[in-house]
Amino acid sequence: MWSQVLDTLIGVVFIFALVSLLASVVVETISTFMQRRAHYLLAGLSAMLDKPAADVSNATTRQVVKLVKENPDSGSQDESPVTLRLFSHPMMRSLQTRQLHGLGRSAVRNPQYVPASTFARALIDTLMPGDEGAEPLRALRTQVSALPATASANDVVALVDGVRPLTTAQATELGNTIAAVDALVDPTKEAVLALVPQGSSDDAFGASIKRVRKAVSDSGSGPKEVCLRALRDLKATAEFVQGRLDGFSAAMTAHTGTGARDAAITWIDHQLPESAQDADVLRLLREGVTNLPQHFPARASLLALLNQAQGGVTRLRTSIEEWYDGQMGRISGWYKRWSVGLLFVIGFAVAVFANVDTMQVGHTLWVDQPVRTAVVAAAGNGTVCRDEGDKTAECVDKKLDELAKAGLPILWQKECLSKQDGWAGCLTTAFSPPNTALAFGLKLLGWVVTGIAVSFGAPFWFDALSKLGNLRIAGTKPSQQEQT
Repeated sequence: MWSQVLDTLIGVVFIFALVSLLASVVVETISTFMQRRAHYLLAGLSAMLDKPAADVSNATTRQVVKLVKENPDSGSQDESPVTLRLFSHPMMRSLQTRQLHGLGRSAVRNPQYVPASTFARALIDTLMPGDEGAEPLRALRTQVSALPATASANDVVALVDGVRPLTTAQATELGNTIAAVDALVDPTKEAVLALVPQGSSDDAFGASIKRVRKAVSDSGSGPKEVCLRALRDLKATAEFVQGRLDGFSAAMTAHTGTGARDAAITWIDHQLPESAQDADVLRLLREGVTNLPQHFPARASLLALLNQAQGGVTRLRTSIEEWYDGQMGRISGWYKRWSVGLLFVIGFAVAVFANVDTMQVGHTLWVDQPVRTAVVAAAGNGTVCRDEGDKTAECVDKKLDELAKAGLPILWQKECLSKQDGWAGCLTTAFSPPNTALAFGLKLLGWVVTGIAVSFGAPFWFDALSKLGNLRIAGTKPSQQEQT
């Protein structure tokens, strides 16, 4: 009796494992085609950085996905999503791939997963002041270095006063251009480009303007929005430089005694990303995070992590990685819920088309010893078809066909379909008269049970199959009388 129960369970679980494996192949194909993992990754990052999870709708995620694909270089430091700015980073861009379509066209595919270390480094770089903001300070350092060692603080302040009007003019020009572009009623590419200065490659600001024009020219849609994001980014950089110059001027004005030139060089070096120490990096990063809009979740989270960093960039990076890993756990849960629902649908469809009725299969295994023996033998060590790779579906189809020929009531038999009553004659069960509403209801119930079982996933059933196999090998515990 125990052997009969165990072998029946092994047979049913083996069928569940095979059908689940086939359904998993279909789900994975659909997921890859629809880029569901990439979709959930961007939705999770958007909830983590830009908006509360409750506000991240499918439409919002689709918009971010589209922007990341079409205009990855157009993220700004104003109100644009941090997710979009993050994907402007070269380390994140390198994870994107291009898929070729017909007629020589290609499409960008976003990554399905981003390593935690890559995310942390890219996020820190993204929120740090950009290279455009450092360029005026480098130029100022060159001028300060050219001063004699005996230069006074007033000499240094005079150099700053010579640079400050330039950044003020840049911020003013950008503000006027932003207002003009924002007021456009018919924002075609030509109309937008007509309002943006030409720019030049002679200085960092001119080169940035040229990049804005290129981003607008290359934009697939929404040239006005692309231009506004990029211009606001430049304006924020110009205002950042203004603040730096004001702080530098105040520090030099307060300087007393000799060594003003060396003190000025030291102060500038602490503001440059390439020479900044841990404390300087954390200070600059804090300023970048503080400038984020109040409603961005990243602002509060990163400020808390900065407070816990205790002056160490390595510790901050580790904390960001742990924060990211926690969010990835939630993203995995989103994907799992989606895949479970789809597994049920696909499992039910497979059950109908392959006629895998759990109730009929279980009954046959229970009452037919030769069939039960054949199915248990086919189950083997519980790894059938698991390591077939691209041939998994072919392997499962072959196994189901072998089991049907061994007498298991699965697949639609030609003899059944060739009868005069057609499909109705196939809807027979061992629990009701044939060709009745009850027979169809029980058949439908058997298919639904198969679909529910498939939603648990192939790993679950193969693991259960392995445990049942081990239990069968171990056998039953001998009675006390047998032991004596």
